[in-house]
Amino acid sequence: MYKSTRIIVLITLSLMAFAFWAWGAKIAQLEEIRVEEVAGRTRVVLINKARVDYTCFNLKSPPRLIINFVDDNVYSRKSERIVVNKGVVEEIRCRYKENGKEDTPYLDYIVLQLNQPSSFHAEREKNSIIIDLKPTISDTRVRKLAAKSPNSIKGKEKRIRDLEDCLRTAIDNSKTVKIAEEEVRLAELKVREATRGLFPSVAAKVDRTDGNIKSLETGGVDAGFRETEFGLQIGQSLYQGGKFKSTFTQAKVKLEMAEKKYDKTEQDLIFDVKKAYYNLVSSRANVHEQEKLLRQAESILEEVRKKHKLKLITREELLNVQSQHNQVRYQKTSEEKDSSLALLTLKQLLNLDEPVSVEVDTQLDFQDLGVSLEQSLELAEEYNLDLAISKLSMKFAEMGKKIARSDQKFKIDLSGFYGRGGGAYKTEELKLSHSWYAGIKVSKTLGGSTISSGYTSDQTNPKLGQSSRTDSNTGSVTLSLFDNLKNLSEAKEAEIEYEKAVNEVKKTEKKMESEVKESYFNYEKSLIQLEAVSKEIEFRKEQERIAREKGKRNLARNSEVLGAEINLTSARTSYNEALAYYHIALASLNKAIGIEKYKRGE
Repeated sequence: MYKSTRIIVLITLSLMAFAFWAWGAKIAQLEEIRVEEVAGRTRVVLINKARVDYTCFNLKSPPRLIINFVDDNVYSRKSERIVVNKGVVEEIRCRYKENGKEDTPYLDYIVLQLNQPSSFHAEREKNSIIIDLKPTISDTRVRKLAAKSPNSIKGKEKRIRDLEDCLRTAIDNSKTVKIAEEEVRLAELKVREATRGLFPSVAAKVDRTDGNIKSLETGGVDAGFRETEFGLQIGQSLYQGGKFKSTFTQAKVKLEMAEKKYDKTEQDLIFDVKKAYYNLVSSRANVHEQEKLLRQAESILEEVRKKHKLKLITREELLNVQSQHNQVRYQKTSEEKDSSLALLTLKQLLNLDEPVSVEVDTQLDFQDLGVSLEQSLELAEEYNLDLAISKLSMKFAEMGKKIARSDQKFKIDLSGFYGRGGGAYKTEELKLSHSWYAGIKVSKTLGGSTISSGYTSDQTNPKLGQSSRTDSNTGSVTLSLFDNLKNLSEAKEAEIEYEKAVNEVKKTEKKMESEVKESYFNYEKSLIQLEAVSKEIEFRKEQERIAREKGKRNLARNSEVLGAEINLTSARTSYNEALAYYHIALASLNKAIGIEKYKRGE
């Protein structure tokens, strides 16, 4: 009896061992899920112990990829929700088969939550499943683009790829910059004009006269005649009280002012473009954060609704999560509006007629450049464009004052002519002979009047009916009463303009100092803000991790988990805004200094 029982037990144990071995042979355990970025694609690898049969398909709104397991033998202990945030994959959700109301350790399907529509390619490598995801544009997105921007289909859309591309495009298309460039060209012409005033005036002169001498006697005969004269006429101012030199210097100062104003116009445009660009970067990064948060909120809300339906949570908890979900939706909409306005501002600065798409790199970074306030002020004294322009304006006004004063000084002018000419009746042969004259004039302003003296010596060719030359020397003195009152008012006006320019330099120096200090303090504040927000993000991450772990163990309510997610996203959006503020403050400091002195990475 004992022996028979023993044999039966051994047979039973053998059969059970064989059954367990056969069952275990069919189990395909999911050991690991890897997500990596490879050559512009996001690769998801499922590493299994045995071969697994599966199917894959895409879902829209929101974009997802479903990996459905055909058999019931895929064993896993992976968390139901795995946060990834790598490439196009935001998170992975594992759905397990149910046995009654309890979940089993066998996978039903896996959901890859994507941050944008993507195409996929799946293949098997031994026991592993490899899925490559590549971003694409959904049909809905294409239809929206076609509805909103018909020109982007009919006409060629210009693509702006980065900040440097934005700056080049804005400068090339700026009307203000083009006007400033034309002002430089005008100033160059003024310099040429002033340079010409330093040299003698030379004119080629040709005179010819044909006429008749009418006879007044009855029966008299009219006599025809002709006269001609040609030669060079020369004039030279020996001394004008320094007027021509001051005029030339003033023209050169005007040219330098025009060049500085051009640089200032370009500098202002560059700052405006940078400010708009970094605001766009910040707003787009925030939109991305809010989109991720909204998907998480929708997932939690869906879970809460199921729990409420099963009467596992109170209605208060459901309403709380719904309120949080609505708050997240509002924040996402608000960030999208801010992003649209930032893009509109940037497009206006680009000043393009054709459709344009702007790509931005949302991965900004920062570093402490060791900026010194004292050094910044010293550099601004040397390079600040507003200060340089105001100093040039003062020099321009100073030259204007010298020009006005030169009218009160002695003036000495020389003039002369040398040529050939002659006159004869038409019945006679025209004989040409030399003719010339030379003269000097000295004048001086006395109050509002002018006294002048001149001396001329000339030799003329024989005139009509003459056979000999005429030599003469002529001297003159002239007093013109109150003919120069205008010079008095011009001198006073020039004096006032100079005083205004001096005062403007002092005001600009104070304004420059204020702008440099304000920009410097904003830069310092941005560093402090970034440090504070970075620490807050670390705290919020840990808070969110703890809340998630508690949620898995039913130690925290869903509203608490979602609240932690909201706080983390809020910290991240604050960080994005602080990054934009840092870059704008740095650009503002460089603008206040006048040169690109401080650059990240140098």
